[in-house]
Amino acid sequence: MQTLQTIFCISFTLFFVATANAKIVFSASQNGNSNLYVMDDDGGNITQLTDNTNSDWKPRWSPNGRRIAFARDTTPNDGSVKPYIFIMHADGTSARQISAHIGYILDLAFSPDGTKLMFSTTLLGINIINLNEIDLDNIEPNLLTRTHIFHIDWSPDGRQIVYVNDDHGVIEKNLWIVDINGDNPIPWTQPDPEKGTMHRFNPRWSPDGQQMLYTEMDVTAGTFRYIIQNIDDGATQILNIPDNWYPVSVDWMDGQRSVLFNPSCYLSP
Repeated sequence: MQTLQTIFCISFTLFFVATANAKIVFSASQNGNSNLYVMDDDGGNITQLTDNTNSDWKPRWSPNGRRIAFARDTTPNDGSVKPYIFIMHADGTSARQISAHIGYILDLAFSPDGTKLMFSTTLLGINIINLNEIDLDNIEPNLLTRTHIFHIDWSPDGRQIVYVNDDHGVIEKNLWIVDINGDNPIPWTQPDPEKGTMHRFNPRWSPDGQQMLYTEMDVTAGTFRYIIQNIDDGATQILNIPDNWYPVSVDWMDGQRSVLFNPSCYLSP
C-alpha cells in the first residue's frame, strides 16, 4: 500500500470534499459560539459561512460539493440546547431547517448520490432523510435502528453504513456495519483482550470502498492513533500521532493519498 502523508491541522471540525478547487469546511468556536467556515486545502482563503449567535457544528459536504449539511442550535441563550439539522448552499446562503428537534446531533453523512442525509442523535439511532421529499410541515425521518450510535459513514456503493456502537455506555466501543435498510448488523472491529480496552470512533470509508480509516483510543494508556484497515482482509496500517494531542475528526483527502485530521486541544504531557 502507498505510504500516506499525515497532515496536522489545529482547528475544530474538518471535512474534505473532492472537487477541483479542494475546499475544507470546518466549525470554529469564538466567544462561546461556533460558526462554519471554508478554506482552501493549503489553509488559505478562509471565509466565514454562518453567523449564528449559538452554535453551528458537524458540517458535511454533499458529494457534488454544492451543499453543506450541519447541526445548528436555534435556542435562545437560556441554558437549554435544542439542535436541528440544516442544509445550505456551499457559499452559506439559503440555509433551511430540515429536521425536527431530535436530541443532540452526533454525526451526519450524505448518501453517495447526494439525495439522502443520514444522521445519528442521542434520542434516536440511525435515521435517514430523503432530501427530495422533505415536507417542512411534517418532518419524519426514516428510523433504521435504535442501537446506541455515535459516528456514522455511508459506503461509497450506497449499500451499507458503518457506525460506532456505544453498547449502552460500555467503555469498549467498536465499529459495526449494517445494510442500508437496517438489516444484518455485524461487528466489524472486535474486542481484543491482548490489546486492552479500545475505543474506536470517527470511521470514514475510503473513496474506493476498499479501506476504512478510523481513530483508536487505548483507554488504559490514554493514547490515540489512526488506523487504516482493509475491508477484505483486515490488514492494518497505523498512523501514530503525538501523545498530547486529542483527535476529534479525520477524513481522507488528496485522492486517498493523505489523511486530514485535527486535535481539539493539547493534553498535558
